[in-house]
Formats: sequence, structure tokens, C-alpha cells
Amino acid sequence: IITEAGQEAVETIDGLENQVKSARDAGRKSLLLLIRRAGDPRFVALSLGE
Repeated sequence: IITEAGQEAVETIDGLENQVKSARDAGRKSLLLLIRRAGDPRFVALSLGE
């Protein structure tokens, strides 16, 4: 489950898509996600390359 994107909480797919769009608009090449898998938090960098 993705719980944060760009160090901001996301609760819906729309929220995640907005964070991705904002990061791309800002010229970022990646976005940091906080994912909970089996109850354990993990940070993952999502590449925003075209």
C-alpha cells in the first residue's frame, strides 16, 4: 500500500497521480514513495523518466 508520495500522505489514486504530476512539472526525475508491505514501511524511488 502506498501511504506517502513526495513526503505527503496519499489516500487515493488521484492523490498519487497529483503528486506524480507535481513532481514532473517541477522537473524532478524521481519521486520518493513510502510503501507499507506486510506492515513494514519501505521507501522506494519512483523514476519519472519518459
